Amino acid sequence: MFFNNFEHDKLTNDSFFSNNVIVEKNQSSLIELHDETVRMKTAMKLVMHDMNKIKKEVKTQSTLMWSKLPFV
Repeated sequence: MFFNNFEHDKLTNDSFFSNNVIVEKNQSSLIELHDETVRMKTAMKLVMHDMNKIKKEVKTQSTLMWSKLPFV
């Protein structure tokens, strides 16, 4: 197929703009992925903090329970 210069330039520009749209969408997806990763890490830190508090409370309650048992 032979194109005149105008058709060739138009095809080149169209592919350039469509490639730019793809790049922008990929960058947007990466930003969203990063934001989601940050949210998940924050949530995980909160969960781990709560779990550590629960473990500490269980250990305290266990110690109290054992200290109240009469030993023969």
